[in-house]
Amino acid sequence: MGPVRVGCHRGHGFCFEARQKRILIGDSHNFVDLVFYNYLLKCFVLIDLKAGKLTHQDIGQLERAVFRALVTLDINHAQR
Repeated sequence: MGPVRVGCHRGHGFCFEARQKRILIGDSHNFVDLVFYNYLLKCFVLIDLKAGKLTHQDIGQLERAVFRALVTLDINHAQR
């Protein structure tokens, strides 16, 4: 698979941050394929690329990662 080309079709306010970024969610390390930051919305956009057909296993993996991230954010917010 060749390099990923990201063009101008990202929309307004987006800037490229990283590729294959390692992130810690809870106590688990995960890799995100592409990371963008939207400076208008002040939020990150994480993109996980799939080379083949999207499977139920892929969806379950993404759901677990999002759930762990939300729980981690909630715990960190409660500790402040």
